[in-house]
Amino acid sequence: MQRYRTTIGIATGVILVLVFSLWWWSRQHEERQALFKDPESPALAREQAMIDDILTRHDQGDLVGEIQQLESYLAEHPRQTDAWFQLGLSYLETGQDERVIAIMEEIRVNDPDYYPDATWYLGLSLLKTDRIAEARQIMQELVDGPDAFYSAKAAIVLERFL
Repeated sequence: MQRYRTTIGIATGVILVLVFSLWWWSRQHEERQALFKDPESPALAREQAMIDDILTRHDQGDLVGEIQQLESYLAEHPRQTDAWFQLGLSYLETGQDERVIAIMEEIRVNDPDYYPDATWYLGLSLLKTDRIAEARQIMQELVDGPDAFYSAKAAIVLERFL
């Protein structure tokens, strides 16, 4: 019986030490995380504010303001393909087709996730600038490609315009 009580006492002591150690570690972990959280928060808030401003300008039809904000954002975040793609679309809407072509060609090379989208808008911009042979080649690439959505659209463009 004495041995049983000793074993229970030791087990209880070990459990208490483990619980206390876990509590102490979690408190230290939270404090350390707080040290790293605060310095980033203003930067993240500023970035989110820029993105919100860009989206607001787009929704309001302020394409010139949207382009200026996107260019400013991309100066600080040059690897943001989403922003480059949106800038290309904004250029397309404002008739800056040569800029669209440059951006979409770059996106096609650097981001496979955007490849079908960038290829489509590249083809449209080439068509708008009367670069017919290049536009035909790009549209044929889409027709032959795996993306059914753009394949169907490109087939229509080839049939009607090229």
